[in-house]
Amino acid sequence: MRSLFFKIFLWFWLTMALLGAALFAITWTLRAEPLVPTQHAFLSESLTQNAKILVWRLQTRGMADVKDYIRRMSQKNQVRALLFDETGHIIAGDTSVEGARQLALAASKRDEVEFHISGADLMAARRAVASDGKVYVLFASMPRTMLSVLRVPLSTRVLRISAVIFIGSLVCFALARYLTDPVVKLRAATRRFAEGDLSVRVYPQLGRRRDELADLARDFDAMAAQIAILLNAQRRLLGDVSHELRTPLTRLYLALELARRHAGDGAAPALDRIEREAAQLNELIGQLLMLSRLESGEARPAPLLFDLSAVLLEVVHDAQFEAESTQRKILLEANETCRIHGTPSILRSALENVIRNALRYTLKNSSLEIALHCDEKHAVLTVRDYGPGVPDADLTQIFQPFYRVDDARDREDGGAGLGLAIVERAITSHGGQVRAENALGGGLLVEIQLPVA
Repeated sequence: MRSLFFKIFLWFWLTMALLGAALFAITWTLRAEPLVPTQHAFLSESLTQNAKILVWRLQTRGMADVKDYIRRMSQKNQVRALLFDETGHIIAGDTSVEGARQLALAASKRDEVEFHISGADLMAARRAVASDGKVYVLFASMPRTMLSVLRVPLSTRVLRISAVIFIGSLVCFALARYLTDPVVKLRAATRRFAEGDLSVRVYPQLGRRRDELADLARDFDAMAAQIAILLNAQRRLLGDVSHELRTPLTRLYLALELARRHAGDGAAPALDRIEREAAQLNELIGQLLMLSRLESGEARPAPLLFDLSAVLLEVVHDAQFEAESTQRKILLEANETCRIHGTPSILRSALENVIRNALRYTLKNSSLEIALHCDEKHAVLTVRDYGPGVPDADLTQIFQPFYRVDDARDREDGGAGLGLAIVERAITSHGGQVRAENALGGGLLVEIQLPVA
């Protein structure tokens, strides 16, 4: 059965069949059970009262009224009733009930109700004596299922209904589990894939399943494999190009030094510009290499225990000189001791990128607010600037490589779009999270969360 539609149809059909079988079994047990004292007493009392009423109506109102009473009693209660005289002749009622005359003759000789079970029906007869001494017998036949309320206790009825509901629930649960299990596995694989695990696959987890959901799992695996190939090729290309650029850049520095020795003073401004551009190119290559190592897993954090507050203090101290030269200030509002596992150099680079990015965009004569708090589970670092902020639609994109906000400044002021990407990869490799939001009153707030040791 490869069709999921056919499986759903079959499961629902099976559920209906099981429920029908359960209801049939309950009805059959109701028919097969013997009378209980409660039912016996109720039927005896009811039949005795109706026999007296019919005899009284016969003597006072006539045969037409008796026939009408029996007809209404049969229509209302689904009971086939007959009125016999003491010789066994029918006076009023339906004449199609087999065995009614024999039971009536037996009841005419006794002052109690005669019962007889005939298949699915219960037959009863009761005599009544008129004021003139004549004996009459009222016969009644009814389906046994009508007596189930009197025969079966409330607890038993509840138990049987619960059994039917349980059977239906069990089948529906199995169907729901069968349908949702591959969806749950596909969702978990999608989440892992989004978190960077490119090796995750779904179809091997489904066993021998062959339907539309299995086809969807195979398509997902094919898509994941193709994306993994493309991303790995991109990372290799990025790393290879970055390595290859280092050699000509080194030659450029050597050529620049030789040019300074042989050139006059008039060439100094041009050579200084070449040196600045080479320095930016060198920084860009360094960022590319760092990003390549983080994405490829070469820079995985080692199990080294260190104090994050000490690393933050060093970064803030180094950035303070750059802030003062650009008429900005850095306020370290809190720096609690937070011991974590990881690689100090990688986290130092991440903190430098966050703080330098904030210094680049915060307004002059404003302060950069930094705070590090620690609890039993997490170390939380917040960096808040007073710059123009970021459009809400771009808040989740600024951590992607080479992504720059549309209204960003030129490349000299706005960077190449790698700093925050390095931050995101570094924090994620340490089991943490980083997010950005526009702060109240203006500016951007970046929050880094890391697990403590």
